Amino acid sequence: MSKIKWIITLTICTALAFSLFIFFNKANFTEASENKETGLFFARNYISHMMENETMSFNIFGLQKANAGVPLSGETVTSLAFDNNHIQISDYKVETGIRHKGYTLVNIIVDVRVSSDKPEKADQLLISFNGRDREAFQIGKITLQNHHNVRSGDLSPAGQYTAGYPKPSLDVRLKNNLAKDISLEKITDLNGVMAYTFDKGTAIQAKQSKHIVVPSFHMTGEYDFYTVTPVLRYTAAGKRNQYSMPGVLYGALDSDEEKIERMLKRQ
Repeated sequence: MSKIKWIITLTICTALAFSLFIFFNKANFTEASENKETGLFFARNYISHMMENETMSFNIFGLQKANAGVPLSGETVTSLAFDNNHIQISDYKVETGIRHKGYTLVNIIVDVRVSSDKPEKADQLLISFNGRDREAFQIGKITLQNHHNVRSGDLSPAGQYTAGYPKPSLDVRLKNNLAKDISLEKITDLNGVMAYTFDKGTAIQAKQSKHIVVPSFHMTGEYDFYTVTPVLRYTAAGKRNQYSMPGVLYGALDSDEEKIERMLKRQ
């Protein structure tokens, strides 16, 4: 190839690369400007849940600038969907809380069903305002799975079951319904984001209850609010099994001001 042809080819490739760079950055800039236009962003919500019923409800927390041109409400939001067709929203409710530091707390309560028996994941909420085209918002991480046998008969909650905590931890009593001891191994969730390993030899005696206290979990990643089905892995009669415990919430019961402060720290 002659030097002139080589220079022309190099110039064309450089121009093409620059055009692609401008295109993708323009797309990113457009998406960011749209979000700034609505003044809306969402917390890092973490939902990891075993579906014991046909539908379940959970919260998606976010913030909107108090002077937003399109205030979020049940009237202005005309449709909602996740970026996974297998996670279907059957109903929703838009609630707003206090104003603090120029932002209004937003809580979208969604009723969902899962149309497969596989773990289904989503990380974006697609919102249509006043019938316009949908906008995509990052909302954290959602993993849902249908589980027709959520509760094994080996174990059951005993007495009061604490479902709400400020931070990931656990304080519950479980009863061993078997005539043999149950060896406890680990508590985790569908994605392994939170995990706690029991000391060797930890067990619930036959037909007895045990107070289980987990002061903190080993966490992979950090989120603002959690809705989790803790999954207890154990061994009974030489066989390994797992027990999906009743769902727990982390951070969702904090005051509105605490929620807003937590989300603003990520901005």
